[in-house]
Amino acid sequence: MLPVKNKYSKAIILFCSVFSLITACDTQGQIGDTANFKTSHAILNAAIDTLYFKNPEYKIPAKWLRYDNFAAKPSTYLFKKIFYFKDKPEEMYYVSLIDDSIMTGDTSQTGLAIRAVYRGGGWMQADKFDYKQQKKIQRRFNKEIISKLKEYTKAKVYMED
Repeated sequence: MLPVKNKYSKAIILFCSVFSLITACDTQGQIGDTANFKTSHAILNAAIDTLYFKNPEYKIPAKWLRYDNFAAKPSTYLFKKIFYFKDKPEEMYYVSLIDDSIMTGDTSQTGLAIRAVYRGGGWMQADKFDYKQQKKIQRRFNKEIISKLKEYTKAKVYMED
């Protein structure tokens, strides 16, 4: 190992190490890419409320409320959202709203990641879908949800795996 002589270099190495450790702790897995919105958690959360208000068809219907039981690992920076899609295939997406301000102090960015899909038989995570199926799920989510949230937040969105 090379000696680090500059105190700023030590700080940068320490910061990068801590950041890597924190981001590695999110081991829930995901389907597709994370949609990162260049906006705060509060604004994106309000946009999701607006989406549910303007498009109530995305809320869990009464017949599927009993399946709102996906057991995700508890976290202080991930917040559960579920989106229902009635058109074939009828399914629900369990999505994490990722509040970067809690992890890194960065209030300018918030992510959305699909963690699981319910199709009537149990929640399925990424390991149950091949690459093509994951891309299809991601396209549906982008077209029906991300596009609307982008409009409501007026934020730039970039995808990250």
